[in-house]
Amino acid sequence: MNGTEINGNSNGNGKAVAFPFFSRLFNIAPSEWPRVTECWLITFFFKAGSAVGWTVLTAAFVSRFGIKFLPLLFVMNALLIMGSTFLFEQLILRIKREVLMILMILLGALCIFFASFLYDRSSVPFFALVIFAESVFLAQFNVFIPILVGDRFTPLESQSTFPFVESGDTIGGMLGGALVGFFAIKLSVALLLYVWIGFLACVIFVFVITSVIRVKLPPLPFRVVEKSELRTRDQIAVVMQGIKQIPFLKGLVIIVMLQWIFFNILDFQYTKAIEQSVTQKKEPTIALIDSRLLRASILSTPPVEAAVAKQSESAPARALTPAEQNKLAQLLGTWKGFFHLGAFLVQILFASRFITSLGIVGSLLLHPIIMLISLVGMFLKFGFLAAVTTRMSFEVTNVVHKNAYFSSHYALPQYIRDQAAQFLEGMVRPMGTVVGMIILLGLQFFLSGRELSMWIHVIMFTIMVIILFSTIRLQSKYTKISRDQLFSSLPYPEKLNAIEILAQRGHKKASFILAQKLTNSTADEVPAVRIKIISVLGKLRDYETLPEILDAFSDPHSEVRLYAAHALMNFRDIGERFYSQAFSRYRMVETLKEVFSREQSAAVRSAIIRVFSLLRQPDVVPFLLGLLQTDDAHLRGDVIYTLGLFRDPNTAYYIAPYLRDADPWVRANAVVALWNSPKYNGDLVKSLEVMLEADDVSIKKAGLFALGEVGISQKQTAVEHLNNGDETLKIEAAFALTKCADARGFSYLLDHFLRLPVQEFETLRRFFHRLKKKKKKMIEQVLTHVISRELEQLMEKSHKSLHEINPATLEKLRRLYELLDQHEELFAIEEALKVKSNM
Repeated sequence: MNGTEINGNSNGNGKAVAFPFFSRLFNIAPSEWPRVTECWLITFFFKAGSAVGWTVLTAAFVSRFGIKFLPLLFVMNALLIMGSTFLFEQLILRIKREVLMILMILLGALCIFFASFLYDRSSVPFFALVIFAESVFLAQFNVFIPILVGDRFTPLESQSTFPFVESGDTIGGMLGGALVGFFAIKLSVALLLYVWIGFLACVIFVFVITSVIRVKLPPLPFRVVEKSELRTRDQIAVVMQGIKQIPFLKGLVIIVMLQWIFFNILDFQYTKAIEQSVTQKKEPTIALIDSRLLRASILSTPPVEAAVAKQSESAPARALTPAEQNKLAQLLGTWKGFFHLGAFLVQILFASRFITSLGIVGSLLLHPIIMLISLVGMFLKFGFLAAVTTRMSFEVTNVVHKNAYFSSHYALPQYIRDQAAQFLEGMVRPMGTVVGMIILLGLQFFLSGRELSMWIHVIMFTIMVIILFSTIRLQSKYTKISRDQLFSSLPYPEKLNAIEILAQRGHKKASFILAQKLTNSTADEVPAVRIKIISVLGKLRDYETLPEILDAFSDPHSEVRLYAAHALMNFRDIGERFYSQAFSRYRMVETLKEVFSREQSAAVRSAIIRVFSLLRQPDVVPFLLGLLQTDDAHLRGDVIYTLGLFRDPNTAYYIAPYLRDADPWVRANAVVALWNSPKYNGDLVKSLEVMLEADDVSIKKAGLFALGEVGISQKQTAVEHLNNGDETLKIEAAFALTKCADARGFSYLLDHFLRLPVQEFETLRRFFHRLKKKKKKMIEQVLTHVISRELEQLMEKSHKSLHEINPATLEKLRRLYELLDQHEELFAIEEALKVKSNM
């Protein structure tokens, strides 16, 4: 079997072994583990080193120059990051990315190494070299990590691999902080810098080893952007134009800018609180002064002349003693470890749940709300406890905020999505740092002591209030940009993306927008858009959209009609809901009867019968019982199956006689329909065993169908037929095993149907989409593994673009991506197939 085995072992008969434990635990296919391991280790070692290095640099800077000059460190860091962004944007066009990243690490490590000899000799060159290494080389490496990870995986694979790789960031931060916490007092600054260099050396080691021991999986050929195209594209101009034209992007820019202004001011206040706890210098706060002094501090400020005099005082040669510096580094490192631990727990336990339950904008709102509550403590009584609590609140809520923020980028049009993300991360964030520190330096120039802290907290509170209201306003912009893309002339994958966004929680009138699009859909609209809308309407279960779903039964495409029936199945309480709505009930029943009478597709007829089981109306029962008199055995079987869904003990009276029907398909459906009835349980088991042991192939097929439907533990019978049976029995056994969540069954089905014509492959696709969610997840793991294997084989053949891949392989990839509803890849493959068909 070509590429369908799960862990690389197959007996040649379609039999595949189960996923290893860790693959099932983390939902990562065996073929993905080498790339996942590489990306996780690079992220882990780099983040661990950064945690050590930045903590040591901050402590050393505060110790040498004093806490009031810390904003200068942040400003220099931000300005160098912005400048280096332009430099490396040009270098990436000339140097291979992996080579450039290794050079970044190597040059950064060399700067740190030389700086380690200067700490006790000359402060300015020491800090200049370390800041240059961190801001120019290592900060840009950090920007390149998400790009590297993105290119190592397909969009399909990223859904399961990215959260795992992201954990390397958090765990690395925990380790780096813990190391500084344990060894800051015992090791000198130079030795801690060597620890940083050691982690950077591990990053290079990972790059070298992985390039030797395995063949890399480059990005999908159709996801590669040509370098010549990059040279002619003015990315900043594109983004600036997008900010003017797209209110949602403008809202993101404002939020990111304000958040980084807030974060850097918070970081300063947090570091100041730690420094004060080390030096035992308690700063008077609002909670400690009487109301008269409070009013005086608000209504007046120190004279400008006095403030200038304070600033002009010559700074001491060293603000902290070596012992105090070590203690500061220890506390900063220890708490950094705790912050990352808290963020890690929230990330694995709550982040995805919050996003699912609150929606994207709702999850973004969680951050400013919690921060406003935390700021009250800092405002009333600034000190060690308040600062640590506020910083912890920031870190743990920022995990949810960050995940929602990155997910929100999918609302942007594809032509600007990547450029906007790079602009936000590479320009807006550093600009927020610069603005925040300018505000802080300005406050320090005029104020000091409790007045300084009070006005800093007032500004922080004001910024977070602005973020809160900006985020609230973002929801309508988020809905609008998705609606605009849905009604635009963009390629259909972007419309499908907009539909998925509108399916999220938080959108007002999302059902109305989708129903409007479904009604106004043009003839040249691909059916995939209508199918997606109908599926989402079924999940949203808005009863106001039922007329539009019923109208979809008039669609010329049978697949759209099929999904309309499946959407109605999601309205579980539709029978009770229509009990008092006579006209709605009448239209629903009559429409379904009319569609059923003229429907040519057996799959759609079967789905309509299933819908009847939900209506539970008196006039439906005679209609179904009348269908039992038909000569069509397949239709009789579907009706019997549907009667079993009514959960009415009296349905057994009408079903039981068909246990002796001459047609095996009818008997099998009767077994399934009565399976949960205690009265018939013993007879049903015997009937099923007789069918499975019969010599007649059609009877065995019917028995295998029933076996898969009831999901009993006699799976070994299906396995035996899969390995040794007739070809038709193998297929039915594979269907049964797949229904029982056994990957061996689907591996065989996939290998079989990939060799058949497109029309035959539709059978597998429809079967896959009817499966329950848990069983679908197992199949998605198999499919992801198969796609990974196919791409690895293509890369080994040095294929650089889709147009170099032969049509047969493209068609195979098209079918695989179609099964998984990965429409961006599917669209690109379909376009390539069109080009080849015209050649």
